[in-house]
Parts: sequence; C-alpha cells; structure tokens
Amino acid sequence: MNDFPAFKRSAVTYWERRRLIYNVALVLPAWLGYEFTDMMNWVGDRHERYYGFTIPLLVVSVIGANICYTFAYALEFLRGSDDPSSSWLRQERTLCFVFGVLFAMLLALIGGRNIALAEWSYGSSQRRLRSHLHESQAVPISPESRWLRPAVDPRAPTEFQVI
Repeated sequence: MNDFPAFKRSAVTYWERRRLIYNVALVLPAWLGYEFTDMMNWVGDRHERYYGFTIPLLVVSVIGANICYTFAYALEFLRGSDDPSSSWLRQERTLCFVFGVLFAMLLALIGGRNIALAEWSYGSSQRRLRSHLHESQAVPISPESRWLRPAVDPRAPTEFQVI
C-alpha cells in the first residue's frame, strides 16, 4: 500500500455507501420471519401485540446487524490493496458484499422468527398471569370450605345439554 490514508478513505466510502442497501435488504426477511411465525403461533386466535417487548428486541437486532456489517472493514484491511488491478477491488469486494448480504438476510429471517417466538412465550405467560390473578381475586376458598360445597348431580341437565 503506497497511500494508506487514500486506501482507508476508499474503503470507508465503498462500504458506507452500501450500508443503506444492506439495512433495507434485511427488513423484508426479518418481517417475513416475524409475521409467518406469529401467524403460526396464533392460528385463528385474536391476540394483542406486545410492542414494549418486541421493539427493544428489534432495535437490538438492528444494532447487532450493523456491528456485523462493520466486520467488512477487517476483511478490507486484511485482503485489500490499493492497486487498481487487484482482484479485491475488481471482484472480491463485490462478492463479499453480495454473500454477506445474503447471509445476513438468512440471519434476519431467523431473528424475526425468534422474536415472534419470544413474543408468543411472553404473551402466553402474561395471559396465564392475568387469568391466575383474576381467579385468585374472585373467591378465596379455604381448604375446609371446599368440603362444604353442595354436591352437583352430573346427570342433571344444564342449559347447554340437549335432552
């Protein structure tokens, strides 16, 4: 490398111009992974979204994806050359970007799925907690009073039975 500052400037310009493409390319797979898994978890059930739970996970995923993108600089400084005829500048840089984006898209798909599974687990635990709190506040029954309840004849018709 004859001119390291120029090489460094060239590398930063190359990779930073493509960062927006990288981030936009990850949106669709992450959204598809999330929505497909969310749909499979809640088939036929209306459910509430837990935005206070999922948005922080999405933000952490975006930050993690951009940290992984900066690893391209390490590769650039290990493989790079400022010679205009080098294969790195002509082909390998572009191949590295394309395969890196494809791999990141796969990870984004898996990440969206994992976020949906975590939200489903969180939502299930919140519903169980709410139903448990609702039942425990309804009628406190002591162990002695459950023996004093009137017996119900299981054969007696109820309003739901057809006779």
